[in-house]
Amino acid sequence: MNLNLLKIMAFNQRCIEPAYLANCLHFLLVPSEHQLGLRFLYSFLQQIQRVLKGESFFGETLSELKIQLESKTLKLPDNISIASQLDFDGIPLDLLITSNRFSILIEVQSNDSKNSRLQDSYNHFIRHFPLKAGHRILCLAIGREYCLSHNFTNSVRQVDRVAFMEFEGKVDSSPSLNTSISNIFHTYGYNFNGDKVNSKDTVFPPGLSLLEDLSQFISSNMQGYGFHVNPDDIPGIIYINSTQLMKKSEGYVYIPNGLSGLLRMRQEHIDTFQFGFIINRQSTSGWLSVKRVNAYLKWFIQTSDSDTKAIISRRTKKSYRRGKCRKY
Repeated sequence: MNLNLLKIMAFNQRCIEPAYLANCLHFLLVPSEHQLGLRFLYSFLQQIQRVLKGESFFGETLSELKIQLESKTLKLPDNISIASQLDFDGIPLDLLITSNRFSILIEVQSNDSKNSRLQDSYNHFIRHFPLKAGHRILCLAIGREYCLSHNFTNSVRQVDRVAFMEFEGKVDSSPSLNTSISNIFHTYGYNFNGDKVNSKDTVFPPGLSLLEDLSQFISSNMQGYGFHVNPDDIPGIIYINSTQLMKKSEGYVYIPNGLSGLLRMRQEHIDTFQFGFIINRQSTSGWLSVKRVNAYLKWFIQTSDSDTKAIISRRTKKSYRRGKCRKY
């Protein structure tokens, strides 16, 4: 799993698919190069626990994880294992989290999911995996809209549960995948909607950038970093070119597809593009802080200048070798 996977997908205008999201979650759940340790696993299980509306499914596990977080343990507990992209005799399962007390079978649904294979995965799991007495199974679907069969809920063992968690809650307080990400931002004091370019003394784990990308995918209906809105409907918006924008130090800039759209801009497009600019922060996707945009613009300009000088240099050297270039 690469920390830049979501940026690559956004750059190529790829909708994030369930398989990619499952791999991304797997990467974040296991302590590794993202340097978040067990924090995402803890936050993720907390949100699932909230979905179960008070039923203590992971009570002991969460307590143990909290102790390990405080001791800054950098490895997965011995009694927990995590796997993704499983195949049970032709029945797919996106993500599996198991411990000596429970197993979580997770299906990541696409935006247009109408049918679920989670029940098939559950039936295969209880038939083919030896379970100790008291071992509980939670079947969890993560998606936009609930599409699990009511018969499925009624057909599981008495100790098992079926649940659904949204990608993004309808209100901020709702349990959701995005809330598990937001809680980590809050823990680190990491405001990705603000300006991190001036936080020179703060070193954040690289995994926060991946969480930021994932959060923006979720907020834009899994279509990239932002969806198209009509900025003309927003009172107070003005349109300025890149030269005028570089003189701004406060405010927010609208770019279709947000960061993804900015990364895809060519130099000649930047020179002529009219950026939507407003002072007050906007809640809709596609808006970036002016400091963040200007940091990218400066990088684009420097890179472009360097590339141009390198091209001129190569051409000049060739001309000298061919005897076609004179010094003035």
